[in-house]
Amino acid sequence: MISISSAVFTSLSELLKKHSKSKTIKLLKTFFCPANKDVEDFLHRNAIKFELSGLSRTYIWYLEEPTQVVAYFTIALKAISLDEKILESIKQEVSIENLEEVLGDLLKGFPLKEQNKQIPVYLIGQVGKIPQVEKLNGYLVKVALRKIEEASKIVGGKIVVLDVDTTPLHESKNKKGERSLKSLLNLYKELKFKELYKYPGNKEKTYLRLYRKLD
Repeated sequence: MISISSAVFTSLSELLKKHSKSKTIKLLKTFFCPANKDVEDFLHRNAIKFELSGLSRTYIWYLEEPTQVVAYFTIALKAISLDEKILESIKQEVSIENLEEVLGDLLKGFPLKEQNKQIPVYLIGQVGKIPQVEKLNGYLVKVALRKIEEASKIVGGKIVVLDVDTTPLHESKNKKGERSLKSLLNLYKELKFKELYKYPGNKEKTYLRLYRKLD
């Protein structure tokens, strides 16, 4: 197994400063994630485009010999629109006794006009590693949270969200897949994330949006 401590940690922006775009693309294509092709495809096809346009920031761990990306995460700014549809989804996902706490986390101290309920959040958009990397127990998300905390001290913001593909929980007959998803949700709960609402994605997938307040 590969220890994450043996890999170099850097930002995609720094890589693009040091190397040509073509060389950076070649490096990113060494990453593979059979468990989540969406995570793999993002790094291969969209990470550089999003980085250069300012839509997101990607951080990677890579080995120098042999050269290979072994893990990465992407963070971005986003706004959640608390319209009636989203509020109804939150009510379906959150228990009555916890609803006031959840809405308080999102809205307390934030001046909202009735016609413009937009909540600025930090999004942890992609998180992944190759199968050969040791079990990390949420380490990638913890590093992502540290980066977000650094940004928050400069520009503000208090809410972090991430999305989990819950489709296997509802549709898969593979018990191993269901246990894996349950373990993932439990891990995120240990990292202080709470369930917010479900929403439909592409390819007939269903996602559960989780959130947490920054410390």
